[in-house]
Amino acid sequence: MTMAKFVIVGIAGHVDHGKTSLVRCLTGVDTDRLREEKERGISIESGIAPYVLPSGRKIAFVDVPGHKNFFKNTIRGLTVTDIAVLVIAADDGVMPQTKEHLEILKFAGCEGGVVVLSKADLVDREILEMAVEEVRELVRGSFLEGRPVIPFSAVDGQGKEAVLNALEEECKDACGKDPNAPFRMYIDQLRGIKGYGTVVSGTILSGKIGTEDMIEIYPTGRKTKVRYLQVHHQKVDMAYAGPRVGINLPNVKLNEIKRGMVLADTGMLRASYLINGCFHYLSDQKRPLKNRTRVRFYTGTAASNALMVFMEQDVLKPGQQAMVQFRLLDKAAPLPRDRYVVCTMNPQTIIGGGMVLDITDRKFRRAHSDTIRFLEAMDRQDIASAIENLLADTIDRPLQVKDIVGRTRFPEDEVKKVLKGMAGKKLLIDFGGDGYFSLMRYSELKEMMLQVLEKTHQANPLKSYISKKEIRERLAQGLHPCVFDEILKELQLKGKIVVESESVRLPGFVPRPSSEQQQIIEDMLNFADHTGYAPFSVDRFWQAYKRIYDREEIRKLALFLCSQNQLTRLNNGRFISPKKMDKIKEKIRKHIVEKGSLTLHDSKEILGFGRTGGVPVLEHLDTIGFTMRTGDVRVLKKR
Repeated sequence: MTMAKFVIVGIAGHVDHGKTSLVRCLTGVDTDRLREEKERGISIESGIAPYVLPSGRKIAFVDVPGHKNFFKNTIRGLTVTDIAVLVIAADDGVMPQTKEHLEILKFAGCEGGVVVLSKADLVDREILEMAVEEVRELVRGSFLEGRPVIPFSAVDGQGKEAVLNALEEECKDACGKDPNAPFRMYIDQLRGIKGYGTVVSGTILSGKIGTEDMIEIYPTGRKTKVRYLQVHHQKVDMAYAGPRVGINLPNVKLNEIKRGMVLADTGMLRASYLINGCFHYLSDQKRPLKNRTRVRFYTGTAASNALMVFMEQDVLKPGQQAMVQFRLLDKAAPLPRDRYVVCTMNPQTIIGGGMVLDITDRKFRRAHSDTIRFLEAMDRQDIASAIENLLADTIDRPLQVKDIVGRTRFPEDEVKKVLKGMAGKKLLIDFGGDGYFSLMRYSELKEMMLQVLEKTHQANPLKSYISKKEIRERLAQGLHPCVFDEILKELQLKGKIVVESESVRLPGFVPRPSSEQQQIIEDMLNFADHTGYAPFSVDRFWQAYKRIYDREEIRKLALFLCSQNQLTRLNNGRFISPKKMDKIKEKIRKHIVEKGSLTLHDSKEILGFGRTGGVPVLEHLDTIGFTMRTGDVRVLKKR
């Protein structure tokens, strides 16, 4: 069942311009509920007042603080608004916080609203007309341009009906909060209540939540059940998008949760320290903004210090915009197309804002051109281009439909349609259940594999084969097996590589020792033939030949001879001639056939050397499946 969308109306404006009085006059609710607020006569926390318009449309007013000292609470309150009421005192006119609040509303994506000229009873007609003109100049080019400017007085109720009628009209076109989308809510208050435990409050941005529902807390990933719900101080079993809700989380300790965290359906969000977005630098700023400036980043009710990294330039002039990456001090879990506001560190003054386009785990480097193209496509909501560039930018694994929907928040049916079209144009490879992979990236990896093999052969001319593991790691850290295996299969079918078990080489490659290396090889094989049955180490050979050869070169050549089956390497790193190993096997077979089994003591009598040399030989025979250990004896393994 489709429900009407709830609309949040943000009440913004300079301190002491009558925001709280306006809400009280319209709804009868005093949003200043804290004792300090009543004593000082100013709002400190955002106050909420639910209201039903004459048409029956449900809304809630969010009355935010106007004082500069509570700027962060202002941002947190205004970021959930759908439409705005900008309150300007007729006797005071446009003030600094008036301008800042308007900028916050712009960056919050506010869709419409009205301007209220409060305290209209304190000025004459001429002053009121001047105030109207000042307002029209202020809102030119903003979402409030052309919207009603309504004189109002909380003293005599002048303009009350006009304000409500204007809000009725504005709500008709407002998107509002969608109750049919997945559940999501930023926490803006929390407290511990005796007998209940932890209770968190906030505005449901989308979806619905019921008692006993399982939800996830982001960015920690903690999962918990909902025990108790209140909507505007009334107990309910189900709460829908829009109203303010209190949620009892009995299994979560108060010190495990904080303002700015998000409650959402399990698996819905992706938390990260890295947020990519489009940033607009305010045109009224006095100086250019340098790359890698430290700022304060706000999204929803979350706030974090951040390093702002420009993707394509080193300096941003006032009024310009750019793709940026915010490297946060604290993890955040927004969604693509969420809005954000950026402030200076100290004092906190708004300098810009924009839209979140991607939540990523990869630090941006200027070589990542596909990342920029993906973000640009996300910014203009070009689904086909966004998916194409996302696949090109995902270098190590295929993406499933759910991955693409999660990264982009585009509708699933549209994503499937685009993927089908791209597959028809041969722009991607369909790996079935594993997902989709960029054909361009796949072609690059094929060429890279041949280059890796060629370079490895050149650097290691004695290395007959290169392990699949080594190649995969050199191609791309974490390359998905299905992509790697498909590349191997294709190159092998085309005769461009030779694959044997877990090793790979280029066709026609033959190890070619140099004349100096050949001399060491001959000496080593001769040494192996004349050392009896005892395995030898690299050091023993090195010392036997009076240390005239390089020890590392000896080790490399010994391994090479193992790859050519001219030496056998034991588990302890020693070597033995295959001929000698065959004779050892024959002696042990004969003994076991006659005696039924072989002990370590028996091996000493047969082979002529003790435990140190005998154990590795016997373990090697176990490894190759010649013998099998049973307790303290060995028997021949049945074939």
